[in-house]
Amino acid sequence: MTKRAESLEQPRPLAHSDQWALAEFAPDATVIVDGAGRIAFVNSHAERMFGYAAGELIGQSIDVLVPEAQREAHARYRSEYALAPRTREMGSGLVLEGRRKEGTTLPVEISLSPLRKPEGAFVVAAIRDITERRRIQQALRLSEERFRRLTSEVKDYAIFMLDPDGNVQTWNEGAHRIKGYAPNEIIGRHFSCFYLQEEMDRGKPAELLATALRQGRVEDESWRVRKDGSRFWAHVAITPVHDDSGKLLGFTKVTRDITERKRLRESFLLEVTNALLSNIDIAKLFSAVGVCLRQVKDYDYATLALYETEPKILRVQPVGAAEGRRPFASGILLPIGGTPDGWVYVSGKPLLLRGTAGEDFPFTLAEHLTRAEMRSG
Repeated sequence: MTKRAESLEQPRPLAHSDQWALAEFAPDATVIVDGAGRIAFVNSHAERMFGYAAGELIGQSIDVLVPEAQREAHARYRSEYALAPRTREMGSGLVLEGRRKEGTTLPVEISLSPLRKPEGAFVVAAIRDITERRRIQQALRLSEERFRRLTSEVKDYAIFMLDPDGNVQTWNEGAHRIKGYAPNEIIGRHFSCFYLQEEMDRGKPAELLATALRQGRVEDESWRVRKDGSRFWAHVAITPVHDDSGKLLGFTKVTRDITERKRLRESFLLEVTNALLSNIDIAKLFSAVGVCLRQVKDYDYATLALYETEPKILRVQPVGAAEGRRPFASGILLPIGGTPDGWVYVSGKPLLLRGTAGEDFPFTLAEHLTRAEMRSG
């Protein structure tokens, strides 16, 4: 027992009377001031915070720890407090600063407690350095301001936040333009008001939030309703937002009006259908398909790959080429395996080749594409 006790670090001796011993173990920097505003005690936290040894502060005016620009206001606060001593909790809303020995300042929060001893009245000040908190708050404000400016200036997208129950919390200019609601008309309302009545009746809004929560994100294309009751075809993405502990804070919702894209797509399908019905000649049919495609997306080359069961191959037929481009030859044969066309046919999924570095696909481009120096498709 004696050997272990000798190995322990000895407690720091107090710089003065042990009457303030308990304050030495307070979690915050503690400064005790007498009725005349002189420092009677500082604990080791206060020494480290302000850069003074206790002996340099005992007996000094408390103003030594106050920036010069704030000393006049501080004297006024002390006078008012002396008239009505009371406990003031930490974080009372005052913007305060402390002054270190070398002259630099730091933001602080201070709680005050009156203390009466036989030798007189004292004030116990617990001081907390909030430099890191202030930095985080400023960074958060800057981030929020950047996000606000970004979302407010994006007019082609409705970008807004929902609370965990689906009520609108924020509203950008794009949302105002697309949906017709001013911020004061929509904030606080449930986002289900953007849906058709039949979708509301079958619970689609709640279903989308549940799916987003389960999968981490959900996308949807369907009709939405503006303030005036008109409809638009929308692409919607909903993403849940959690804090560091995993608690759900709400959802981000991004909506884009793609009514024109839907119209073009339907127009294209209608024209292709008409071409199928009116063209028995296969060459004329392919040419008509190429013309329809160009109304939706300009291109250098367009082809259709037709599946032939015996043998199991794809026969590539040109349907269009840009002015000045020589069309591909007819009847190019491609295997099902190892080609982009075959990959699409087998998977039943669209394929986008961006032509960017790092793309990795389980096939090579056919010779007619490499000769054409195709970069994307």
